[in-house]
Amino acid sequence: MKVLIYGWGSAEHLGITEVNDAMTSLVNKLGHEPVYLDDEVVCAEGLGALGYGKQMREIAPVLVKLMENSGADVAVTPFAASYYVWNYTLKDIPRKIPVIHVVQYLHRELSSKRPVFREYEKRVLIHDGCRLGRYSGVVKEPRAVLKMVPKLKLVEFEHPDMEARGTKPWDIAPCPGSWLEITMNPLMPYVADNVLRRDVEPLNVDVLTTTCANGYHAFKAGKEFGHRDVEVKFIANLVDEVLVEVSE
Repeated sequence: MKVLIYGWGSAEHLGITEVNDAMTSLVNKLGHEPVYLDDEVVCAEGLGALGYGKQMREIAPVLVKLMENSGADVAVTPFAASYYVWNYTLKDIPRKIPVIHVVQYLHRELSSKRPVFREYEKRVLIHDGCRLGRYSGVVKEPRAVLKMVPKLKLVEFEHPDMEARGTKPWDIAPCPGSWLEITMNPLMPYVADNVLRRDVEPLNVDVLTTTCANGYHAFKAGKEFGHRDVEVKFIANLVDEVLVEVSE
């Protein structure tokens, strides 16, 4: 199967090429062939969130053609917003190639095969990208994947009133300000650092892993700005780090 790594240009633009490296490595480990777009418009799906809904719809058929001409069977993205836009906002745009998030891809493949993981004896806090968890309901897959890793202790965001309010960890997952990359970039590290200080450090975890590459970009900037001790990893990077091999 050919897997289009969708969002390659966006990750390069944001300076998080390690996400692309992990995506490529995982596709290879799972026995598939990674393919890429020769000319990708960076974050084109995000135009709608900036008030350019008409322009987003005008460019959508161009992106669909690029995806379908890649020869891929499926497009896998690390970006929560890209998954949300293609499966909700632009779901009426005709296309033959499905767009799924990397956590869905990993869950499907690892659940149907025999993966071998290294032990990971760390407390790992999972952060759900808002467009993936709160808006799209893709929450079981990343947790199921992380629970496959031996000795990994999964930690969730918590709030005293969660049970009374009927909320879940993905409902209260704080935004690290990744959207500020486009609107007010200088503020992003301040916001992300504040989230790390206020919401992450009190949970006494070793690692924060997020399901959104854009959120990872913000958390990484916040960690560097605030000199925080907690490790920050995109979920694909963490899984790639501990996944040794996969057999049928």
